[in-house]
Amino acid sequence: MPLIQSFKDTRVNDHANSHLVTVKIPLQKDEKANLDSSFTSGNNTISSVRDSEDDYYTKKIAAEGGTLLRSPSSNSTIPRSIAWRVLENSTVLELDPIDLNLTQNHQLRKIRFQIPAEILKNCITVSEDSSSENIVIDFLSKTSHVYTIYFNPSEFLESAKQSMSDVGHSLTEENAYKWRKVQYPYHFDFNRPHLLHNASMNVLVVSTLDGSLVKLTRRSPLDDMTSEVFNDPSKKSGLLNYFSWSHSETVPGWGNLAYRAAVAMVSIPNINAIAVLTINRMIQIWSLNSLSLLGEHELKSPKDLPERERIFIGPTPMKLLATPAFKKSYEDAGYIYLGVYMPLGDGIFKIFKLHLKSQRPILEELGNEYELIPKVPDSYSTWVVNGFTIFDNTETSPELQISIMWKSNTSSAFYQATLPNSSQQEVNWFVDCSTRDSSAMLTSSIYHSNQVEYYVEKIFGFVTYSKNVVETALDIYEGHYAFSSFPEPNSPSLKDRAEAIIGATINPTEELSKSSPEHQNLQKELVKQWNTLDVLCEELQRSANEVLSTDWDPVLKLFWISRAGHSSIIRPALPLELAYANRTNDPSNIVRTIVTGSLRPLKPTDSIDILVLLETFSNLRASLSPNHVNEIYNALRTEYFSHTSDHSTRLTELYNKYLSRHLSQSSLYALEESLSKVGDLYTELLMLYVLINPRFKSENRDVFLTTTGGLFVSQVFYNYILLSRSIILDILIAIIATIPSKTVLIKNNIKVYVRFIELLKSFDAISEFSKIDIEDDTEDDTKDEIPVSELPVSSSSKQLTSFEELTIQYPFSTSVDVKGLKPVIFQILGQWKLSPDNEFITPYKFIVELIRHGPLETAQKLARYFPSDDAFSQFINANIELRAQDGEKTQKYFGLAAFGLAKGKLSAEKLELVSLLSSKSLFTSEAFGNGKAKFLLAASKAALEYNLNDTALALAKEAQASLEAEKPDIDVYDHMFNIAIKLSQFKDAETAVAEIEKVDSQRLKELSKDEQLVASQQRSLVTPYLETLASWLVRAGKLSVLETLDLSKEATGTITDFLFKQAEISLTRALLGEGSKDNDNEESNPFLYYNVLYSWNIHYDDFRGAASALYLKIQHLETLNTELSSILDEILVTYLILINALRCMPKKDGWLVTKQASRSGGNSDKIRLQQVVLSLDELQGMYHKYVGRKDMLLVQEFSSKLVLN
Repeated sequence: MPLIQSFKDTRVNDHANSHLVTVKIPLQKDEKANLDSSFTSGNNTISSVRDSEDDYYTKKIAAEGGTLLRSPSSNSTIPRSIAWRVLENSTVLELDPIDLNLTQNHQLRKIRFQIPAEILKNCITVSEDSSSENIVIDFLSKTSHVYTIYFNPSEFLESAKQSMSDVGHSLTEENAYKWRKVQYPYHFDFNRPHLLHNASMNVLVVSTLDGSLVKLTRRSPLDDMTSEVFNDPSKKSGLLNYFSWSHSETVPGWGNLAYRAAVAMVSIPNINAIAVLTINRMIQIWSLNSLSLLGEHELKSPKDLPERERIFIGPTPMKLLATPAFKKSYEDAGYIYLGVYMPLGDGIFKIFKLHLKSQRPILEELGNEYELIPKVPDSYSTWVVNGFTIFDNTETSPELQISIMWKSNTSSAFYQATLPNSSQQEVNWFVDCSTRDSSAMLTSSIYHSNQVEYYVEKIFGFVTYSKNVVETALDIYEGHYAFSSFPEPNSPSLKDRAEAIIGATINPTEELSKSSPEHQNLQKELVKQWNTLDVLCEELQRSANEVLSTDWDPVLKLFWISRAGHSSIIRPALPLELAYANRTNDPSNIVRTIVTGSLRPLKPTDSIDILVLLETFSNLRASLSPNHVNEIYNALRTEYFSHTSDHSTRLTELYNKYLSRHLSQSSLYALEESLSKVGDLYTELLMLYVLINPRFKSENRDVFLTTTGGLFVSQVFYNYILLSRSIILDILIAIIATIPSKTVLIKNNIKVYVRFIELLKSFDAISEFSKIDIEDDTEDDTKDEIPVSELPVSSSSKQLTSFEELTIQYPFSTSVDVKGLKPVIFQILGQWKLSPDNEFITPYKFIVELIRHGPLETAQKLARYFPSDDAFSQFINANIELRAQDGEKTQKYFGLAAFGLAKGKLSAEKLELVSLLSSKSLFTSEAFGNGKAKFLLAASKAALEYNLNDTALALAKEAQASLEAEKPDIDVYDHMFNIAIKLSQFKDAETAVAEIEKVDSQRLKELSKDEQLVASQQRSLVTPYLETLASWLVRAGKLSVLETLDLSKEATGTITDFLFKQAEISLTRALLGEGSKDNDNEESNPFLYYNVLYSWNIHYDDFRGAASALYLKIQHLETLNTELSSILDEILVTYLILINALRCMPKKDGWLVTKQASRSGGNSDKIRLQQVVLSLDELQGMYHKYVGRKDMLLVQEFSSKLVLN
């Protein structure tokens, strides 16, 4: 039987909706009070290991479950898809909304009902009331009561208006009459229920152990029920009918279970009837109107079976009956297909045609062409059919498709076939792809540097285990080693917790050399412990994977699989998955047809060649040991960051080092032979490149995913990445293997090698990205707080990985369904492609969040994958190094980024990321596309913000230098000046001042004469910079630097005026008896500015100005105690210097203009400085007065000494 692997099984909702509403239903007064407490109390054990395992199997593993798929007309309200599971010994019913696509801004939540009595096995239905679109849940309890729960789907919405109450929902005890009903419509304590079926919203049918069928009728879901027993002509009548011990026709070994009890029921549309399959192989058609048997058909038992097996199908209710999932107008057609599965012997599926137009329905057996012996997945396990679905395609063709879900004690498998089937042809089975691209192969240890890394990715990656499984396995492992649990408030991630626990079990007491035997033994023990945790996870996951039900979604056209621990989806394989799973050197006709259709627009011959190539490359890799493949893979990874252009030599080196000794001649011969059969090998490889890396662009992206949809798509995408990486590695190994071939098998092999090595780099990078979770640093500065998302969905970062969150936040052009999944995956691939022409933002956003919240080391590692010639990538690198406080690399990357970002504007998405990186909005839109100076100015300010002052100055100087070819920018000069002053780099400050002066001069030139006059009366642009520069130099004691500045005449005059003004301020403070308030240097030397002003004027041969400075100093000295000899000496010396300065000028110029203190209005408190002109003679007269005072002071001192003697 040909197997065409065309489906994939993908896990969906393990931890999608973290919000939970718990509704407790109390025990009713008329229910029995003596319930067995074992189902609620549980078994108390001392062992924490036992508790963890028990909790997992009771609270996380469901006994029953299914998926409610509301009618397509309910698309206007959400959720449309609801997974339900029965937990905790059948005392908890949990409903989880699992819609994939989001049309409105909603966050979904689970609802959990705590039931006071056990729900009976196979006695629960979850449906929708088509008139009100409300959810209806009916179940029978251990107390023989019928429970009905009825509520609006809006209760699943976190902020639903209908849910407003003190507890956040309307399912309260006060409102109980509005949403639940508990009643006792029939004496089920005598006739115990065996199976419950929802025939319609107003009719329930119960099959009891004694073979009876009971109809429960109500006008609406919360109305009182009435009960009626179907008229079974084969059963006894009267009171004996109520006593099960009165029957002898029971199933041997099953107590009171009658062989006429139903094990499957299905509704027959339009004739208000049900079809029933009984234990003794009878198909019965019952009227819901007359409660009478309309027809009966006995299924033939294989003759080679033992007598008992030939009689009975089996006592456990199963989905053994099915009507077409696509219901057309059966009334017009006059018939309906009815599918039956008989689990006898090898099992057999039969399709009947039930004619509806006759007075009594006629069940027509369609013969061998509509019979199907199922293909069992393998002979090593015990397989049973969990359920099957029939597709009625008679509107377009006479074909029926039958889809089967197998389950065993270890796994499950999905099979599909088409009927009718000619007896001369083998059945073509379409199955899932798990047999040829398992997660174990895709996450093989060949992709990891060591075994520990392999186990870490396997356990905590996307593919293998659910979070519930890993958490429980850790609890068990932790309990086994008697470790105490981590405190809840500071609980680490599961990965960190595992590493801490396992590391503690073998932590050495001293540092060991890696080459020592002790270290090697510890490494072996470490691998052993990780393997132990992996085995624990595998056992727990096996239980979680058990199939409970299979439901067809007519809207998405996908299969929902309800499993014990989660839900999954059976989806069509993507084109690459389909090609790889069906790779072969000799494809069958059906494979050719299916693959050719999937790989359009490729030609059929090209599609077949791709299957051959995939098989050939895979076989070549299989001929090598995993260790050798691992060596080649790690060697290829070094190529990512090398800059060699001699690829030919490099390929030869790779072959000689890694393949020449390990590839057998037979393997090489098989490779050459297979490749020689492909027409244009180079063209086929390019087609394979496009198949792996398709280009997909869509203008409209306005569809978002729910959290469940994000988890599903993330799983699909991650599997696609792993598969693509495996194929690319196979291709690269084949290219290397053909290097020594005498005939050039692969034309342009160097070009092909370069393209695929870059592609491997991209896929490896995406794989790295998906492993990282962004740290939630709650103590971070407010500048790095994540703003409230404006996207249509929010999620708990503790529940989702960063990769999943980004997938959810990304808008798509189509909904996720049977046709939309491929474009969605290709759009995600497009947004993650690391190429310079990338228009999507996700990789950058991921890095940005890592930069902001850590770990920064991870951001540095991942950013290496960005292309070196992409300007925005260099900008991201610069921001990483900025936070890493590496000034040299920060300057380098900002400089590289400037070449590209200075020319073009950024998209809104990238500008949003830029704003996240800058707390003060340093990089606004103006910094991009407006020249290098604007960009480098913003970069310099960013460096300054992170205290990289030298880097900030270097970038500012680059910005200033770039302005030589651009329009001058005062902002650049201002910023450069301020940093230079801060770092005491006065030459750089001088450069900035000179540029500012040029701008000021140009401004004056461009003004008219009248405007120049007004401008000249205003303060010059350069004045504050000159004053600041002079002030800093004076304070720093750098007078020699001040005097050597290359300044214009105007700038020199400005500094002279500034120094004179500062000297006047010093004098005024002295006259008022005040000290310096701002200048520490001036405090220690109150005469600082007089001396500086004198020296400055002398430097420029301005002797009159120098004398003026000294006269101001003399007035300052006069405010001191002039009776002191030292003060008088200083005054006399200053006068002498002043007089000498004026004598350096011609005699006629022996005068000065200066300021002199005077009292205003006789009020000694008011002092002002008046401008005066003093001649040399007047100054000499003042000098001689102080000479006289000095002589008198000397006489007094001499007289005092004589008296003492």
